[in-house]
Amino acid sequence: MLDLDRIAMLRALDPGHDELLTRLVGTFTARLPDDVAAIRSAVSAADHVTLGAVAHRLKGGADNLGAAGVAMVCRALEDAGLQQDLSGCATLVDDLESEAELAARALRSLTSRVDDAR
Repeated sequence: MLDLDRIAMLRALDPGHDELLTRLVGTFTARLPDDVAAIRSAVSAADHVTLGAVAHRLKGGADNLGAAGVAMVCRALEDAGLQQDLSGCATLVDDLESEAELAARALRSLTSRVDDAR
């Protein structure tokens, strides 16, 4: 699910154009598969430092775009990395993949409607 208040805030920064939103969504969705793969790899390698760093970065991008589900899972993964306790992270990565797919689809749909309206 998307936080539509966050989307409205981003649109207010670029009234009538949505170029900022479109650019942010494009960057986020382009990097998303690599970030999820990096998190999965870090969990498999028990690399809590990389896990924490990538989860933190992805959480920030997700929060900025209103992708609350992605941000929530990343927050849990980041905490696991900081605590150096990766038990349960495999399930969290599966959750992240699902949330990332939903968020990417919703964000792309949102920006494609903007492009269609132009």
